[in-house]
Amino acid sequence: MSKAENYKLLAQDAKKWAEKKVNGSERHY
Repeated sequence: MSKAENYKLLAQDAKKWAEKKVNGSERHY
């Protein structure tokens, strides 16, 4: 996996996490 692809996945994860936090369902996995 290239660095660009890996960064893209991290960005998607961060976005999902941010949305969860905004929704008030903050969880630590």
